[in-house]
Amino acid sequence: MKRLMCALLALCLLMSGLALADEKTYTTLSYGMKDTDATAPAVRALQDRLKALGYMDKSVPTTGGYWSATATALALFQRAAGLTVNGKLASAEAQKALFAADAPAKAGSQSASQDALKYGDRSPQVSALQRRLIELGYLKDKADGDYGPNTAKAVAAFQQARGLTVNGNLASAETIAALNAAAQPAATTAPTATAAPADIKYGTRSAAVAAMQRRLRELGYLKDAADGVYGRNTANAVAAFQRDNGLPVNGNAASAAMLAALSRATAAPTAVPTAAPTPTASHG
Repeated sequence: MKRLMCALLALCLLMSGLALADEKTYTTLSYGMKDTDATAPAVRALQDRLKALGYMDKSVPTTGGYWSATATALALFQRAAGLTVNGKLASAEAQKALFAADAPAKAGSQSASQDALKYGDRSPQVSALQRRLIELGYLKDKADGDYGPNTAKAVAAFQQARGLTVNGNLASAETIAALNAAAQPAATTAPTATAAPADIKYGTRSAAVAAMQRRLRELGYLKDAADGVYGRNTANAVAAFQRDNGLPVNGNAASAAMLAALSRATAAPTAVPTAAPTPTASHG
């Protein structure tokens, strides 16, 4: 009997050790990781799982680069799973929940599948939209549930800042998802029809970056294509423009004041400057 008990105990210890050995560990993934980084396989697995659960559009390429589409989809999952919502940070806890056998699928959850809202609508859903715009600094009005002109302007400003299709009269499902996933205030004052452009930082990929690059090309500061990626050459061009126009020189950040000056500029420099900052990142 003692031998049998010892054998059973040894078997239990062995099974417990195997279970611990088989338990997968996850490394935190974060926004901005590129498809050339060592983390790309883990990001691709994250993207595939988000697609499988319905949070990420299957038409979006599984690249292994951690950008806006991945952040938006992860934020939707975090909300549905009752986790802290920060789509730009895939913590070990979030990944463990995501890859769990009982992970919640999108399946029409309120935040993930909210219908589009349009100009003239009056509903509690419009009030929720307005509250998020107010929290992020895009709207100064009350959340009265009436999708009017000020709400339309705020929606358009948010869409422009996030590189989405700009149509303030329509808050698409994509716009609402991005709005819910936004973690940081992106505007300091209520936007108007002629709102000043938001700051753009190194590493950003958006339509706003592409527009900035087109102006830099027109003025002779940039020779690369306007690909919408704020990388090293774009940073060099930004720094050169800032230097020539008496602005604080920091190629890694295109401030609203610098962007305003860029839009007003009419004269190209006599030569493309060669002096350049050394950005900390390397892509783009």
